[in-house]
Amino acid sequence: MDGTVKDTEIRVGNPSGWLVKLRDAFVAASEILSGVLILSITVFLLASVTSRYVMHYPLTWIDDLVALNFIWLTIFGSIVAYHRSQHMAMTLIVGLARPRTRRILELAANMGEIVVFGALVHPGIVHAEDGAIIGSPALDISMFYQGAAIPVGCAALTFMAFVKFVNTPKKDILLPAILLVAAFGAVAYLGGLATPQIGKLNLVVFFVVILGGSILSGFPIAAAFLLSTYSYMGLASMSPVSVVAARMEAGLTSILMLSIPGFILLGSLMGITGMAKALVGFLGLLVGNLRGGLNYVMIIAMFLMSGISGSKAADMAAVAPSLLPEMRKRGHRPGDAVALLTATGIQSETIPPSIVLIAIGSVTTVSIQALFAGGLLPAIVMAAILCVVVFFRSRDDHHVPQARPSLPAVLKLLVTSSPAIALPFIIRSAVVEGIATATEVATIGVAYAVILGVLVNYKELPAFLRRFWISCVDSASLTASILLVLAGVTGMSFALAQSGFSQQVAQLALSVPGGAIGFMAISIVLFIVLGAALEGLPAMVLFAPLLFPAAAPLGIDPVHYAVVTVFAMGIGLFTPPFGVGYFIACAVSNVDPREGMRPFMVYLAALLVGLVIIAALPITTTRIL
Repeated sequence: MDGTVKDTEIRVGNPSGWLVKLRDAFVAASEILSGVLILSITVFLLASVTSRYVMHYPLTWIDDLVALNFIWLTIFGSIVAYHRSQHMAMTLIVGLARPRTRRILELAANMGEIVVFGALVHPGIVHAEDGAIIGSPALDISMFYQGAAIPVGCAALTFMAFVKFVNTPKKDILLPAILLVAAFGAVAYLGGLATPQIGKLNLVVFFVVILGGSILSGFPIAAAFLLSTYSYMGLASMSPVSVVAARMEAGLTSILMLSIPGFILLGSLMGITGMAKALVGFLGLLVGNLRGGLNYVMIIAMFLMSGISGSKAADMAAVAPSLLPEMRKRGHRPGDAVALLTATGIQSETIPPSIVLIAIGSVTTVSIQALFAGGLLPAIVMAAILCVVVFFRSRDDHHVPQARPSLPAVLKLLVTSSPAIALPFIIRSAVVEGIATATEVATIGVAYAVILGVLVNYKELPAFLRRFWISCVDSASLTASILLVLAGVTGMSFALAQSGFSQQVAQLALSVPGGAIGFMAISIVLFIVLGAALEGLPAMVLFAPLLFPAAAPLGIDPVHYAVVTVFAMGIGLFTPPFGVGYFIACAVSNVDPREGMRPFMVYLAALLVGLVIIAALPITTTRIL
């Protein structure tokens, strides 16, 4: 995905005939199923919270149903996302290329999709059959039904890619595209053959040359991860390739991922109910009279929304549609806006309830409550640094600022926006009081938003329900495009762990001279790289158990170390050209990624300074807050 399409259907060439009609019917069915599945997951989790907290009776069997629905949501949502061109891709090189070269790269990427997803069908079937004799923990549902999602999804995406290929004009570009795909195949094959001679240097072949080359060529990021992992497992590893399907399933059924669809849906509901607009409007009324006022609004809004969701994709999906249109009206360039949105994604990484902090607490002995308390002040420091940058960048802003609002106007908007302002406190209270876990709490927000939407729109209820359904399908599509990347990353993480790479990286960090300072410095560099290469959660799950015990003997506070590494990981995650988070920001903002790269570098430099300050001052991670 190039970040320029969100809800608009893209058709390549002039599709016609029974194949396209079949594709369209398939997509329509997938839209219905994905919308139903995201609703069912929300209802199940809300029922679980209600039963456990109100009736003190946990419904353990719901976990089985949620896991099953969750993986199928990703599959059907991925089909919709493919049809809408929502799957993430790095198109910087493709966009700069000449028209014919661009068509060659696009066709090669399309052919690569067919190869990768098609190759995963059989390993997926083998994995599903292996799970047929295993039952789910509570309901004893055969795991075949869960595992079958992988081959079905791969087959479906192969079909979608094939229809796109059939309807793409190929005159004068087919042979060069075939040669480009064959070149990647030859590099992988030779890398496998050379493994006995070059040893672990084969990781460079598969996870630098193939992965990096395919991403820069415009290959969808999820497919690029799967391509490099499948090639490595099949050509340079003793493990069966069915392990790739198994790790994909593991990535798509992780309990830590369950919060993503709920929070993305909540962000969308805040848009259609007007809550996000009211919240942004209230903030705009307070600071809109300042130069660059909407930039300050974005920083504050992302800070507040992070307290609601804990998911950066959900935060940006809620803020961008409400704020960016107004910024465009006032003359702000889309690239500048998406650059700041990306920077605020990094700034708010440690605001509770942060999913990454939850992951750290889950795989280490560090208290999640201590991590939540320690992450708040550093986020305020980062927000203050971004405000300083905005202040200096806005000095030459010639946009006419808004007039200073009157007190009655502020009070009036405060009343209308109070439901939106209350939502972050409701979310936080639900987590702190133990009413819901961080993965369940989004359902409370969804219920709150739906009830509020019905009450506000009771005179136009059918229209509201239609918008609600569209939000469900859109949220399922965006969720799937994110989760498919995470599935690919999970498989790559397993391959790197199996190769011994993760242990070697930990040993390298410990061997750096300089004691605690040297260890902290190399950890920052390491997690920036890992954030770009592995995405946040897999990187933390893979390396936190190895590095956190090593930090303690050096006198490094575990909460301080966690906060520093999370920010470092966030910088890698949101920094182009490999940072997935940057492309998520472009996707939800409907902005071409090329437009935001240059202005983002200014914010990146400021955030790096902030990271050094936080790393040098452990007091910034005080647990008093």
